[in-house]
Amino acid sequence: MTDSTQQRKEENTKRFLDWLDEHHIANDWPAYVNRNKLNRSEMGRECGFGTTPFSQNKDIKDALKEKEDELRALGVLKPIEEGSERSETNPVKESVSRKDKQRLNQLEQQNQSLRAQVDELKNKLIQHNLIDEYLIETGRIPRPKLDGFLDE
Repeated sequence: MTDSTQQRKEENTKRFLDWLDEHHIANDWPAYVNRNKLNRSEMGRECGFGTTPFSQNKDIKDALKEKEDELRALGVLKPIEEGSERSETNPVKESVSRKDKQRLNQLEQQNQSLRAQVDELKNKLIQHNLIDEYLIETGRIPRPKLDGFLDE
């Protein structure tokens, strides 16, 4: 993990733990309940990050699970019935249809093509900016190099 990634992970964890402390004092948990769990979107928005850290940051994941277990014990959240909870490791639908995979592949190819086009246009913009700078400084238009015509 790079230093900036580690640093961002630690900042997000600190923000989330501070958020938990604030709301522990305010005791306004019912406002954050959605489908018998705490609303990740709302918490992420208030903490200044999205929902990704709730699934990828182990410290945040553990703190959230601990808080939800505590709220279940207090009766704010309903107890989990055996077999009713979706898999914690992958809450997204396990199997992706072949049509979805094809669409994903098509979008990835299109994305790659557009990125190449953006890079090409950035290079052209750099060239045009250099020509523009030269024009401003000298007042003359540079002659294009013609390969093979002026080899004398």
